Amino acid sequence: MKIATWNVNSLNARIDNVTNWLSKEAVDILCLQETKLNDEIFENYRKIFRDSGYHAYHNGTGQYNGVAVLSKEEPQVVCMGFKQGEPNLGVDYPECRLLSLEFNNLIVYSIYVPNGRDLHSVHMDFKIKWFNLLDLQLQREIAENPNKLIVLCGDFNVALTDDDVKNIAEMEGSTHVSAKERDAMSRLIGLGFLDIGNEYQKDKKIEQKFRFTWWDYRQLAFQKNNGMRIDYLLLRHRALADKTIAFEDVVLDYHTDRDERKKPRPSDHIPIVATIDTDQLILS
Repeated sequence: MKIATWNVNSLNARIDNVTNWLSKEAVDILCLQETKLNDEIFENYRKIFRDSGYHAYHNGTGQYNGVAVLSKEEPQVVCMGFKQGEPNLGVDYPECRLLSLEFNNLIVYSIYVPNGRDLHSVHMDFKIKWFNLLDLQLQREIAENPNKLIVLCGDFNVALTDDDVKNIAEMEGSTHVSAKERDAMSRLIGLGFLDIGNEYQKDKKIEQKFRFTWWDYRQLAFQKNNGMRIDYLLLRHRALADKTIAFEDVVLDYHTDRDERKKPRPSDHIPIVATIDTDQLILS
């Protein structure tokens, strides 16, 4: 299975980028974030994706968030937002940041974690609350589906380690790198998830410039590689958690597609892609 995630920073502005990229990569599943569309307008794009061989699902209100999943296989269950409580929890209005698809042996999440804006703002409080709610949902998901592969894909708006930013000293007092944000994401990973990008890049000793997934549009940030890694593919399966099967036997490839940032009118994020040997997990 080839799975990818990409914060497109407006699907309307980037639809050609996405369809051209799909024709090149031919992934089985693509999770999108920050579509900035409502569900009604997304219907205009559903046929485009269907013609490319994908079932397309979307959760959005037309605000600055919105998430989607494109899948070659039709899922058994589609869930918009959180499964308990308020599905699209927000600060001032509904924020559509979560969408999950369930298949026979797989559950895939497209995740767009709130930005936080400022360390001492109500939006940061909401970000931590949102992380905690996702943590609780995943605990239930794991308990109910102990043998399924669960993949979390998306923009987590957290640079998990100092290696995930160009210069950590310049980030002092900023969002994305604070202890409370990193702790919230670490608790999530602590449920038994593996950070595919970190594990694969560590094993392959890939240079840092291929680690980052986001660069500001300003001050030649991309050209100077002044970026961050805030987009992740997180993987959980019982056989990986108890180490009865090795990570390198399951994750066959991982890469960041920096070329997309060089194209006209790019998103400030790039796609990240992993190839997973799901047969190994199903048989284990």
